[in-house]
Amino acid sequence: MVACTGNGQAAQNEKDSTSCEQTVKEQEVKEFVLADGKLGPICKGATASTFPKQVEGLYDKFEFESFENEMDGYIEEYYTFTKADKEVFRAYTDEGKVVSICLLEGSSNIKTPDGIYVGYSARELFQKKKLKWEFYYDTGLTGSDGKYTYEIDPGGYEPESTPEKATDLKANAKVCSIAH
Repeated sequence: MVACTGNGQAAQNEKDSTSCEQTVKEQEVKEFVLADGKLGPICKGATASTFPKQVEGLYDKFEFESFENEMDGYIEEYYTFTKADKEVFRAYTDEGKVVSICLLEGSSNIKTPDGIYVGYSARELFQKKKLKWEFYYDTGLTGSDGKYTYEIDPGGYEPESTPEKATDLKANAKVCSIAH
């Protein structure tokens, strides 16, 4: 916390305190919550034409990307939102409308309503939430509660296994993405 000091005059002290509080507030990181299919102004069912060009503290730009999955025969389309050149989240689309939102590595100021965020301890997640754990060859280990799907970083577990207890996950295992 920043301490404010004045020059001994009551009016000056009040002015200094106010300006100092404004400076502290300007420096605070804005927190966002991914809930009910919504993250800031981005929500399920929305089209890109409704996305603001930028949202202070959330993203400074976004771009459309598509990926053809030749093995499964479909095209994946999404918008990647970045802040200071770090990928913050993706909004996956179907027929031009957002169908899901996925938090990525640059999303440190975004949480779920339960307080889970990218970088959260996988062991703590295991203990905090009852999840259905699955291992997929293409995406790795995920845990889902029906609303959110938490992906665990690849170095945080034994390949091709699902955890039965928290200690089945490595001590340094972290959540590396959250889809909703």
